[in-house]
Amino acid sequence: MAARELTPMHLILYDGICGLCGQAIEAVQRLDRARQFRYEPLQNEAAEHELARHGLDAGGFETAFVVTFPGTPRESVLDRSSAVLFVATRLGWPWRAAAVLWAVPKPLRDWCYDRFAQNRFGFGGRADSCRLPGPISRKGSRAGIETASDGQSTNNPVS
Repeated sequence: MAARELTPMHLILYDGICGLCGQAIEAVQRLDRARQFRYEPLQNEAAEHELARHGLDAGGFETAFVVTFPGTPRESVLDRSSAVLFVATRLGWPWRAAAVLWAVPKPLRDWCYDRFAQNRFGFGGRADSCRLPGPISRKGSRAGIETASDGQSTNNPVS
């Protein structure tokens, strides 16, 4: 079996019109050498379907979600600070060091996450259309960002 077939494909659901969120997804895509993540903007029908399957609603897009181990008995959905920590701890060093933050009580981590999320457009701007990450070359560079004004995936090879 190829290495990619053995690697769990976790699904990151993010705010596609948030500039900071788009930049974070680009960074994760660049740092994810094992290619263990897929990406869908929350404004996409596929993301809405995935959340509905778990009894969740994206609502006002104030958070990111990670569907871990989809299609397996270990499948779960993480949100807010837990989603961020799950991703960070799977990107290798130095990002793996964020694992120490799991010791911080979730209500406190989420309070911090919520304060940051409320101001995210001030940090990274707001896009007029949904940003979709482009493919990563074998050398790790990004080929480009695709946009879909209707929030739907177009030709997103990573989703």
